[in-house]
Parts: sequence; C-alpha cells; structure tokens
Amino acid sequence: MQHQRRILLINRKFQLKFSIFICLWVAILSLALPFGLHSEMHSFMQVLSRSASPEALQQIQNFYSGMFRVYIAAVCIAVGILFWLCLVLSHRIAGPMYRIQTALERWKRGNIEHHLKLRKDDHFKELADAYNEAALEYIELRNQVRKVCEKLEALSQDLDMKHRAQIHEMTGDLQCGNPKKS
Repeated sequence: MQHQRRILLINRKFQLKFSIFICLWVAILSLALPFGLHSEMHSFMQVLSRSASPEALQQIQNFYSGMFRVYIAAVCIAVGILFWLCLVLSHRIAGPMYRIQTALERWKRGNIEHHLKLRKDDHFKELADAYNEAALEYIELRNQVRKVCEKLEALSQDLDMKHRAQIHEMTGDLQCGNPKKS
C-alpha cells in the first residue's frame, strides 16, 4: 500500500514560485489574444458603422463584450485550475527531493537509510535508486573495513605494546567501530 503525503506544500518556496511562474505565463499568453482582437474589433466596428444601423452595431458590440467577459472568466478559471495542477505536479518533484535530502542528512549523521522508497507517481526515482546503490556500497565497504580492523586488532594481540598502540591508533582512524554521530 502506497503512503500518501498529507501536506501538499513540501517545499513552499519552490512550489509556489513554480506554480506562479507557469500560471503567469499562461495568463499572459491567454490574455494576449483577446486584447489583440479588441483593437481589431474596434477597427471593424468603425468600418461597419458607416453602413450598419445603430441597433445592429449595438447588438454586435454587446455580443463582443459578452464574449470578451466570458473569455476572461474562462481564462481566470483555467489559470486557477492550472495553479492547482502545478502545485500537485511540483509536489511530485518537491516530495522526492525532500526525502532524498533528509536521507542524505541522516547519512551525514551516520544513520544510513539504504532502501529509500518513493511513491508510485513521484519523479526522481532514478536519483533515489542511485542513492540506494551508493548507500549499499558504502555499507558494504564499511563492513569490509570493520572486518579488516578486527583482523588487525586480533593480530596486534601478539605484538609488543608499541606496535599494538600504533595498530590501535590506525584502526581508530579508520573508525572501525560505529561511525561518529553528530
């Protein structure tokens, strides 16, 4: 069963900036058309005013004004829906990045999560897989170092105190025990 994140805004600054950027450009591009048509309609009405009756001109003007308002309202609704969709999409980006970042911060403190899972529809699964592979390799390498340290410590038992201290110092430098936690 896949877990669901309960918080939509994982990285508020990134997600809002992303959503506003996309919606702003869509709104600008969507509104350019009716405002461009507005000047053309004005020119058309001037030409038509020479031959059409005032009532016909008023009906055309009313129709155009109504269509203009409907279009503007439709663009506003579409931008609102697009904003919500951008938040959801950015959530699929910000969530995995947050998981990977927190896993790296835990690794830095010595707590290695070697099976980082992302949700089914999340992005950056390749990055999570690369993290998992690196963590497993690191754990394997750390275990090999511990085994070598144990062997060195065992061999040092047969040595004199001076050499035993030197080997103990070297194995300490390799952090043969548990890694330091900060």
